[in-house]
Amino acid sequence: MSIQIKKQRYEVYFFVPLICLCSYFCYTSLSFHLHDFSNSYFPALLVKEGIPPASVLFDIYSFNQYIHSQGYPEILADFYLNSPFLSTAFLPLTYIEDAHLAKNIFNVFSIICFIFSLGLLHQLYAKNHSWFILLIPLFFFIPLRNHILFGQLYFIVLAAMLPAYWAIQHGKEWLAALGISIAFLLKIFPVIMGLPLLFQQRWRLIGKAIVVTLALFAISIWVSGSEFWRVYLTEIWPQAIQNNSTVGFATRSQSFDALVKTIFVYDAYYNPNALIDLPRLYTFGITIYKAIILGLALQLSWAYRDRLLRILAIWTVAFMLLQSRSASYAQVLWIIPAFEFLDSAERRRGKFLFLGLLLLLCNFPIHWLADSPIILRFLRLWLFWALGGCFFYLFRSEIQQRSLTVLVLFLAIFLWSIASPPKEDQAGYVLAEKNYFMIMDYGQQDGLLAYTAMGRKIEEVKTSIPIHSFDTTACSIREGQIYYQGKQMTFDPGLKKKPVLINDLEIYFLSDFHSRRGVFTLKKIPL
Repeated sequence: MSIQIKKQRYEVYFFVPLICLCSYFCYTSLSFHLHDFSNSYFPALLVKEGIPPASVLFDIYSFNQYIHSQGYPEILADFYLNSPFLSTAFLPLTYIEDAHLAKNIFNVFSIICFIFSLGLLHQLYAKNHSWFILLIPLFFFIPLRNHILFGQLYFIVLAAMLPAYWAIQHGKEWLAALGISIAFLLKIFPVIMGLPLLFQQRWRLIGKAIVVTLALFAISIWVSGSEFWRVYLTEIWPQAIQNNSTVGFATRSQSFDALVKTIFVYDAYYNPNALIDLPRLYTFGITIYKAIILGLALQLSWAYRDRLLRILAIWTVAFMLLQSRSASYAQVLWIIPAFEFLDSAERRRGKFLFLGLLLLLCNFPIHWLADSPIILRFLRLWLFWALGGCFFYLFRSEIQQRSLTVLVLFLAIFLWSIASPPKEDQAGYVLAEKNYFMIMDYGQQDGLLAYTAMGRKIEEVKTSIPIHSFDTTACSIREGQIYYQGKQMTFDPGLKKKPVLINDLEIYFLSDFHSRRGVFTLKKIPL
């Protein structure tokens, strides 16, 4: 008995560096602005104050005006595709009026949950890799720092998913269902981490997870209102998919989606340096890429359908390779495949290669390469491929080339059939360069075009474009498109606002086409 207690104390010591580092970052976050925590705290505050969230959150200007009115003028927030469940989950924190203090309390809670979930993961792998726990502060230094400074949710996601898999191993299905449901409702993407249950045909557990999810969903509707969820599910997501606004041209996205979009989709305002304007080649490239990754994950999952944790690691890697935006703090998810790789790899050379790539992926400052040629600007993507290739190569003996080829072809055909065809845009841009995050409004001032822009602060900008007439009644918007004298003038899926007939020669309007949802700029259509 005494030997067992000593061993447990010895194992706890491996977590001390991680606890110390996270505590330090938690302390430094006190002087850091709210950042991503704004997208969790203020939606919940809207609910507390009885303001319908859908009326504020899905308009970037209105959302930021609300935040500024609460005494935080330095914040630039975009709720975008975040889950409405956040307004329910974070409601208790809104009773702490100081948002910075609320963020710090949340960070303390999420760190405790993160450490606890790592302990369970350590147990699931029979405590064979205590030394890796010791080195997590080194390998995940930047992801840990940014996660805590920004007030992100991935610690909570891990703290829901990993105990869920521990509960599965110990026959506690309702606890597992609760963890899976919470992770899914908080971030949506963890649904991909529930796929291992399908391969093991755990239908009863899947049924329980659905029941718990529906129960939590009902609570969220009761707390936040059904309109919030209705707008999110029937308007926001469909429009984002149709407009392909889940990823832009920014290299900081560090995804294959962003790479091929930057190369093959020309846009005079957002992407003037595209190598060639072939949007269908962009769609084709994305389709083939997704089919290959999904085909590999499906085949390996079937081959290892008796290894629950291995399937979880496989789909975690697949998600990391498929995601359209790769944030630094999200790299903490590599902890799951890292444990699986270290547990499965036999050669030290392979382990050193994997860990070396992981160290670079998580900690290399990508912003150093912002002005480099495109092949260097997407360094994190190349490291993704190298690390993912290293992981999948470990299980190469189970990859059947013929069946994989057939599976990839089937997936490619299916994905191509449901892909939205590239949309033509006949409108041009009023402004020559993108100097602000978004254009919120425009009008005339002293006979010249003036507009209101949002960047680090809100600015009023007067241009040299002459305005002789400004007719706000000549045009209308019907079913998302602009009409003039009964004729449809636009055909793209982007959101549009404030169409105005200018000088009887052109129609000006605000549009988010080729941008994030609700991030408008000023466009024009000649008559």
